[in-house]
Amino acid sequence: MKKARELQRQVWDLEKQIKERCLAYINKCLDEHDNHIDLTECDDSVCVTYDGGNHPEYASNAFSRVYAVYRLKNNIYLETMDCDAYSLDDINADEIYGLADFMEENEDEWK
Repeated sequence: MKKARELQRQVWDLEKQIKERCLAYINKCLDEHDNHIDLTECDDSVCVTYDGGNHPEYASNAFSRVYAVYRLKNNIYLETMDCDAYSLDDINADEIYGLADFMEENEDEWK
């Protein structure tokens, strides 16, 4: 069990690094685009897991398409099809990586 705990600590450290690097990239992009990036023009789309938040009746909507990324008072939010503002603070490292990767791959379409 001790080995499993050590491995889990390593995974958490890697997830933290991934999240920090992806947030740095997203912040850089937002700096260059007046704190708002519209992703609706992209041919493809990116989705994030939606757990229902304060509305558990929506928890069955497992994924929400991201329409835009914006920053308001040093917080980054996603505009999705299911809710007005979904904070990146509430999204795990895998989801943030997926968003940053999508943004980088589709940079020509949203710039």
